Amino acid sequence: MFHSHEESSKRFSNEIIIIDGLWGSGKSLLSPLVASMKGVEKPQIYEALDYPLQMRALGRIGEEEASTLTRLGVDIISYNTQIGRNINLRWNDWSGLNINRGGLRYARRIFGLEGDAKMNDLLTNRLALLLMTHYVLPSYQTLLSTFGTRLKYILVIRHPVLAFEHWHHYLSRFNSAREFTLSTEYNNEKVPWFCHRFLPEQIGELGSLERTAAFLIAGYRNLTYYLGKNYLSNRDNRHATIFITSFGRICYQTDRTLEELSRFTGRTYNNCISDILRTEKLPRLSEVQGLGYKSYGHKKFSTISDNELVSNKLQMLGSRLPPTLWSDFCTIMEDYQTISSTILPD
Repeated sequence: MFHSHEESSKRFSNEIIIIDGLWGSGKSLLSPLVASMKGVEKPQIYEALDYPLQMRALGRIGEEEASTLTRLGVDIISYNTQIGRNINLRWNDWSGLNINRGGLRYARRIFGLEGDAKMNDLLTNRLALLLMTHYVLPSYQTLLSTFGTRLKYILVIRHPVLAFEHWHHYLSRFNSAREFTLSTEYNNEKVPWFCHRFLPEQIGELGSLERTAAFLIAGYRNLTYYLGKNYLSNRDNRHATIFITSFGRICYQTDRTLEELSRFTGRTYNNCISDILRTEKLPRLSEVQGLGYKSYGHKKFSTISDNELVSNKLQMLGSRLPPTLWSDFCTIMEDYQTISSTILPD
């Protein structure tokens, strides 16, 4: 049993806000909105936090080990954030000083105090750490047991058809040396850790389109399973630490999303929220009007509707996917519609 961290961990009581989801679900769309709340730090990615939770989901480490490593990681990030040790100086990164409002506030920390004085600032000002994770839903219970009421876990989900283009682009560089997603080996192929249980045996023989569909099907099967386990099966007694929204809900019901987030976190918004919404182009008439879609070939002011985009994509996939993959893809769409209508009623 681990004891070395118990004494120091009692000093940390700041809230931990986690924005989680599969690839292309909308985490980077939502994070600036949450970061514009009073007392919330700018969003950060810290991959080393993902790994113990993902390894726990794979059964490679125990619950106690995953909890200890996660707690240590979060405490280190909390302190380093207060003294400016991990400020992102890349100007146009989504977590850099240019994109985030109040960037100079973080730059000043580089020249400020450190030590217990900054610990007092962290607790006195009720500052919340904001982290974007790479799909740790399967270990949600580990997060909850580790942080208790300090945890505010936000999951973003998205229709699989509208996520398809993102997955296709992402997988094209999945074998790059700078790709740090935890992976495992399946039939001599490198695959994302959350997909290996649901992939076809001939994954290495598939073309890029079929391969994307296979990975997306496997990812969404994992998602729907853990949504049922962590949320739907316990809806009457679900903890106040989990909040679920969707990419579409953020785009089209922006005001409602902001209100729900404010109630969930118990925080109000800074005056910069109007600027954030304008930068994020929220609310929108279609998902592809966001700036992120320029890299997918859409024009900056695209007028294509989501229904038209879905229809075109389904027509293409139906004509090109093998019958088994197409059938499985239709199944995950149906499962997604059922779950989203239950979790996110109009």
